[in-house]
Amino acid sequence: KELDIARAIQENFLPTDIKVPEGLSIAAFIQPAKFVAGDLYDIVARDDKKLGVFIGDVSGKGVPASLIMAQTISLFRIFARQEKSASSALTLLNKELFGKFIGRFVTGLYVVVDGHAQTASVSSAGHSPLLLYKAGAHKVLEVELSAGLPLGITDEEVYQDVPFKFEKGDKLVLFTDGLYEARDAKGRDLGLSVVEKAILDSARLSSEELLAVLKDRVFGFAKNAAQHDDITIIVLTNKG
Repeated sequence: KELDIARAIQENFLPTDIKVPEGLSIAAFIQPAKFVAGDLYDIVARDDKKLGVFIGDVSGKGVPASLIMAQTISLFRIFARQEKSASSALTLLNKELFGKFIGRFVTGLYVVVDGHAQTASVSSAGHSPLLLYKAGAHKVLEVELSAGLPLGITDEEVYQDVPFKFEKGDKLVLFTDGLYEARDAKGRDLGLSVVEKAILDSARLSSEELLAVLKDRVFGFAKNAAQHDDITIIVLTNKG
């Protein structure tokens, strides 16, 4: 019963009633491996044109990871609203998290998109990959990421922004490693190439529909095998 309560409290940390700028659409999903998750995400409306999307993964699982998750997402919301760039928000978040927990860390990825300008910028704290579907070329690419350390390891880390085009019809897919490292009953991993193919085959669908395809792919592959890691998936589309 206490774990049920903890899970309900943790779910309340996740974003609801997001004001998504016109021209963008987003869908998100999180499935803990246990009662509570060490994965986290947040969606921040920066203004009427820009949207910030953050995803993270706490090392370890269970209640300790869920407590770090709650602390991380609470602090992120403070810095995301006061900082203009993704990198500066992660840099401040890292400084605040350093020394808060021993033997643990948080990988994180923060993307800020401007649907009107058709541009985006991403900063990574040891979290990869970030997949980008380019509608014009009908290809799925891995966005180049700066090689920043995970959050909480050192307070001297300064994160970098990587800009890229996010044009009409393009899709961004953010996820934790629980997606492509999902295992079947024989211990085989789903694999990143399967995720990329699923995105490419379903890229013309809406954010919600593509998310449903990815969920079906991972849970259909795992079938009755026990889920060994939290799974978080976010699909963001520039509808133009």
